[in-house]
Amino acid sequence: MDIFFFHLIHNLSFKSIYLNQIFIFIANYLILIFPVIISLFLIFNQDRKKKREIFLLSVCGIVFVNLLDFLIQKIYFRERPFVTFNFSPLTNISPKEPSFPSTHTALAFIFAFVIFNINKKLGIVSFIFSFLIGFSRIFVGVHWPSDILAGILLGFLAFLMSKNLIKYVKID
Repeated sequence: MDIFFFHLIHNLSFKSIYLNQIFIFIANYLILIFPVIISLFLIFNQDRKKKREIFLLSVCGIVFVNLLDFLIQKIYFRERPFVTFNFSPLTNISPKEPSFPSTHTALAFIFAFVIFNINKKLGIVSFIFSFLIGFSRIFVGVHWPSDILAGILLGFLAFLMSKNLIKYVKID
């Protein structure tokens, strides 16, 4: 199933050089928009309590994603698709790095959950961007679809852990 969906998505990369450039950009750089959005919320939000909540959710989420990601990758190593099928991916990445789970996707989703928690409309746009990031990581040949699903789950889990942790932090 993973192989079928990988080929279905990755084979789109043979259709257009312009499409390739768009998805290479998304795969590598779209994730950078999330810290900018969070920063704007912190700068322009007048409510100090909300600012602290946004900051704590973001920082805790990043820490939890990276911690859980590190633990998973120490327990389970999965080869990247471009290594398995012996082709050059559309982006530079070490073949020695594990594929599972997708850290890019997990980080994108932790930010999307934080943004959705603050602003539902912008949160929906953030989820769309996050899905595009995950899709693009398959498109460029560096992740399997199940890596992306695991990244989404990891982002959600990190958000829930962060939300529960900050309940115990006085943010007044």
